[in-house]
Amino acid sequence: MLTKTMLETDEEIRRTLEDLGWREIATDQSIDKGTERNSYSKTTEVAFRPTLRTAQACLTVFDDGQATGEIIRLRNNQIVIGRIEGELRFPNDDQISGRHVAISLQSIGRVKRWVITDLQSRNGLFVRVGKSQLADNDEFLIGSGRYRFHSSAMLHSNPSPIIDGSSRTEVPATRAYGGPPVASADVLCEILASGVGARYLLHENHYWIGRDKDCVIRRAGDYFTKGQHALLSRSVRGNWVVQNNRSLNGVWLRMPHAHVELGSSCEFQLGEQRFRFRFGNAPAD
Repeated sequence: MLTKTMLETDEEIRRTLEDLGWREIATDQSIDKGTERNSYSKTTEVAFRPTLRTAQACLTVFDDGQATGEIIRLRNNQIVIGRIEGELRFPNDDQISGRHVAISLQSIGRVKRWVITDLQSRNGLFVRVGKSQLADNDEFLIGSGRYRFHSSAMLHSNPSPIIDGSSRTEVPATRAYGGPPVASADVLCEILASGVGARYLLHENHYWIGRDKDCVIRRAGDYFTKGQHALLSRSVRGNWVVQNNRSLNGVWLRMPHAHVELGSSCEFQLGEQRFRFRFGNAPAD
């Protein structure tokens, strides 16, 4: 069974950092601890861990430009992060809402998991993903850029002119029966603080997003972006997928909530602050 979104794991992120020469950071215990795949034999003694109480959950608040930071151990069943309210506050980040997200422990039968939930914030919860299928109005971050995907099936309600990223000219539109002209292809829009920026008509099956001059969706001058940072591609069924190209800074998808199961972790971004949330260590065999 295929899943729509694949979160990027600590293991994948560490391998990327190693490939980029960040070996000192990638081997730091704050990243490595509990993320290695279990290679013990059945007779090997392993470190003690709780088996009756709920496993420890840890939230790392990344220091600016670092893969490490302040570690907060959650001993209650919920923590709220915001600019004004909550147990963890960031009063100097205007892109974080007063109450931005809640991280809560949930029980489904005997199975426990943590859920990171967007509290209807203005700028959203963005989760680092390795690969994700895009639905209409999905948003994602690449470098310092923010993009929104529009499906052609939903564009009848938004008949504004579309700009082709390669030619920068208006593209032909198809008139819906009894309605205004609308674009006949899917569209990717750059979202700026001042509104909508460049609009790219997606008439090909593959597009690179990055800093290289050959990228149709180009982020010239954005040094948080790799040359070929992410691939936007259309499947044989016509679904668009965005996939990280082993970049340092990753791809971040806006999500209403993210689930973290026992032994797993995820990274997320609020405003300009990045976090890692981990629920316990990888379970032993």
